[in-house]
Amino acid sequence: MIRRIALLGMILALLLSVPSMSLARVDRAPASTLVKAGSFVKRAGTGAQAVTGVGFRPKLLILFGVARDSEGFGDGYQYGFGASDGVTGGAISGWSWDGRGTLGSDADRRQAAKAITYVETIAGIEAEANLTSFNSDGFILNWTTNNASPWIINYLAVGGDAVEAKVSHFDANHESAGPKSYTHVGFRPDALLLFGAPSVYGPLEASFGFADAATRQFAMSVASQDSGANPTNTARYQRTDRVFASLDPYSSSIHVESEASLASMDTEGFTLDWATEAGPGQLISVAVKGVRARVGSAAEETYGRDVSYTGIGFEPRGGLFTGFNERPSATVVDINRFSIGVAGQDGGGASIWVSDQDDVVDDTRTDQATYGNVCYVGVRSGGWPSGYDMAASVKSWDADGFTLTWNGFSAAPAQLGYLLLGDAATPVGGIAEAPNDVASSGDSSARVYLFVIALTIGVVALMGNGWRVRRRRAG
Repeated sequence: MIRRIALLGMILALLLSVPSMSLARVDRAPASTLVKAGSFVKRAGTGAQAVTGVGFRPKLLILFGVARDSEGFGDGYQYGFGASDGVTGGAISGWSWDGRGTLGSDADRRQAAKAITYVETIAGIEAEANLTSFNSDGFILNWTTNNASPWIINYLAVGGDAVEAKVSHFDANHESAGPKSYTHVGFRPDALLLFGAPSVYGPLEASFGFADAATRQFAMSVASQDSGANPTNTARYQRTDRVFASLDPYSSSIHVESEASLASMDTEGFTLDWATEAGPGQLISVAVKGVRARVGSAAEETYGRDVSYTGIGFEPRGGLFTGFNERPSATVVDINRFSIGVAGQDGGGASIWVSDQDDVVDDTRTDQATYGNVCYVGVRSGGWPSGYDMAASVKSWDADGFTLTWNGFSAAPAQLGYLLLGDAATPVGGIAEAPNDVASSGDSSARVYLFVIALTIGVVALMGNGWRVRRRRAG
């Protein structure tokens, strides 16, 4: 009997010492960053619009789209881009008239405290909305101005217990070139997005830039002159060593008006190192903490090819992609043209493209497109395109990067930039994240106690059995 007890104790101790055979519950560390990319159709008229299917309560929402009610290409240049943290919204829009005729060109912009806005004609607002609230499966918009067109609007929603986001309007003006600190954020960002069309109305201008805590950065800017230029004058600019750049659309020769690199992420915000004396005025910042972020750039690839991008340092959950459809250049180049796209943790995505081409005023050429299930779409050719030259979709998020499937072909690969978001290194409270297959601390402690008890029972039983055997031999 004692030998049976000893044997059972040893077997139990062995089972408890082998994790793969243990009956104890194994907890997988939950994702601390949640990212969803999707699209919805804008309602007709003013009022509330609920968007569902996100799958979690967002902390940050990015909205963008063009004036299209179906996927594909069409005439015109009319985009909207905005962000909201649930309290504050900031949005920009640009518009340029296609086929304007002998009246000359028109190109306008708007910046507003909205979640998204669309401008058309001089000082005309065609549609814009506030974010009313986030909920457990999406968000609610309130359209304060709207048309009847069922345009497709794309979004990137970011959430998770560890995530904190803040959208702000701030005065980026500075007295001279050099570093300037901005403390309006209230925390040290892990990721930063800056964008703006720094005036309420005026010639078309837009700037987008982002950076991570390691000061990796990317910036893009476009501009189109307003009425009076013949041929029309449009331009674009992109850098991998800047977080912000803006072009001057008033000059006869469009040039860089202001630009800055990220010097540091700070306790209450960030510091920009301005390369120019001129300031851009009011900008919009989107600061995010509680994530791991990585900014980088890549080249477009050829048709039907899967390309893996490594060295990210973590497995992304999703991100933002953008580019000006041109090879890397440190100078301003012709044509106001850019792409914006997003991808979520399930690989789903959405992307837009706009182009305002230099041409004579009686034959202005502007184009736009929207596509779902891709994170990037672009065109290198001029005229009125009917299809993209290149497009990419996320095939997989990998342990140290991501893999894109490229379709289309570009003879001279263009440069695109990305901002990727992943799980925070430590969740809320500062407790280090356990590996996915490691049991929770409570389960681990219980296993240790049971192992010790079982082993003790086995050892004591064996010792008792040995003592009985010695007594029999002595007797």
